[in-house]
Amino acid sequence: MRTTININDDLMTVLKERSLALNTNLTSLVNKILRSTLIPLPDPNEYFIQKTFPLGEHPGINLHKSLDLAAELETEHSIRKMEIGK
Repeated sequence: MRTTININDDLMTVLKERSLALNTNLTSLVNKILRSTLIPLPDPNEYFIQKTFPLGEHPGINLHKSLDLAAELETEHSIRKMEIGK
């Protein structure tokens, strides 16, 4: 939306210098400043809590070692393939 506002000369000087330093245009910079001031980002820790669930017990397989688990599953798959003759 296009609008007209009056900005004090000292602030305009700072805005222009900052836009040059950040290699952005004046409109984008002013929008970014207004957005961060008027609409602060919510604290992510406030809205999201990771739920955890027990993995249960799997005899003979340490679930903390994912490569061991992958190897065990691949071995079982290979045995099944040999049993059906593929």
